[in-house]
Amino acid sequence: MKINAALVGINGYARVHLNTLKGLMKSGEAALSAAVVLPRERTPEDMDYFRSLGCEVFDSVDDLLAKRADSLDLICLPTGIASHEPLTATCLAHGVNVLVEKPAAGSLAAVDRMRRAEAASSCFVAVGFQHIYSREFQKIKKELAAGRYGKLKSIAVMGIWPRGDAYYARNNWAGKIRTAAGDLVLDSPANNAFAHYLNLPLFLAGRHFACSAHPIELDGQLYRARRSIEYFDTCAIRLRTEDGVVIRACFSHASNQTVQPGIRIQCTEALILIDFSDNTCRICDGNGALRETLEISSPHPDMFRDVAAKVSDRSVFTCTLDIAREHTWCMDELYRRFVPRDVPQNLISVEKESGQVVIRGLEESFRAFFETGAKLVF
Repeated sequence: MKINAALVGINGYARVHLNTLKGLMKSGEAALSAAVVLPRERTPEDMDYFRSLGCEVFDSVDDLLAKRADSLDLICLPTGIASHEPLTATCLAHGVNVLVEKPAAGSLAAVDRMRRAEAASSCFVAVGFQHIYSREFQKIKKELAAGRYGKLKSIAVMGIWPRGDAYYARNNWAGKIRTAAGDLVLDSPANNAFAHYLNLPLFLAGRHFACSAHPIELDGQLYRARRSIEYFDTCAIRLRTEDGVVIRACFSHASNQTVQPGIRIQCTEALILIDFSDNTCRICDGNGALRETLEISSPHPDMFRDVAAKVSDRSVFTCTLDIAREHTWCMDELYRRFVPRDVPQNLISVEKESGQVVIRGLEESFRAFFETGAKLVF
C-alpha cells in the first residue's frame, strides 16, 4: 500500500526524515504530499523539489491539517522535544497517524497524556527510537526473550560525543531543563543525543518482545562541565529491572575525543558485544569464543517501512508510546531525585576555537563504570 505522508520541518534532524522518505518514494511505498516549512527556512532548491513532487508547503501544522488531514495517512514530527505532545495530540484529533521523534516527550505526564489521546483515537503513534526497528536488534531481542543465551544478567552502554558552542546555540532549549514557556525538556545526553542508547537496553531487557523493561531501582550521577547550561552534560546511570537485570549507562558531551557507543550484554551462557564504531554485533559463547557476527544495518529505512506498513496492518511492530515511556520514566526519575553537580574546575579545560569543554580523565572513568560499575570520580 502506498501511503500519503506529511513532514513537519526540513532542517536539522528533519533532513534524515526527508532523505529516508525519498527512498520510500522511489520504491513506490510513500508519497510526500504536504510539508510544513517555516518561511525563514525556505530555500529555492527545497521549494523547487517540493513543487516537483506536487507537495504542498504550509506555514504551520494547523494550516496543514485544516486543509489536508483527510488525505493524509501519516505525519512525521522530527521536531523539538516540547512540541511532541501538543503536535501529536493535534494530529490524532484530526485522524492522522504519527511518527514522532524521540524522546516521546519531556515528561512522564506528557507521555501519559499522549497515550490517552492515542487510545481515544482510531490512529497510532510510533516513536522514532530507530534502533528498535533494526532487524539485527529485533533478532537479538527475540533470542534474549526466548532464553537462547541463558538468563540475562546485565547490559552496559557508554558513549562520548564532543559537543561545542555551536551545539548548545542551535536552539533556545539546548542544555535546559525547561523551555521559556515552562515546558519540561530535560535536555541532556541521556534525553537527546544518546537517548537511543539508553532506550535500546531497556527494550532488550524487556520480558517479552514487544515491551521494554521497567526499572524498580535507579541511581544517577549527573555532572555539568559546561557551566553555561542548566542541566547535565555528563552522566552515569544504574538501573535494576523487575527481573533483576542491571543496566549501566554513561554518556558525555564534555570531551574532545569521540568514543562511539558500545553495548555489552552479559548472559549466563553468552556475551554479546555491540560496537557502533564499526556497526557490528559479536555474539560469544559462555567461554568467550566467537559464535556469530552480525553487521548492523542502518535502521532508518526499516523504521519508515514498518511505520508505513502499520497504516494498513496494525499488527506491524513499531516503537509504541508504552515502550518509549520507560525511557521517559528514567528521565523523570533522574530529574526528581538527583541534582547535577559541577565538575571541579581543575579537571576542566576549554578549547578556544570551538568552545569544547573537556573533562580530563573522562574516558578512563567511563570505562571503569562500563566494565565494573565503579563510581565516576571527578
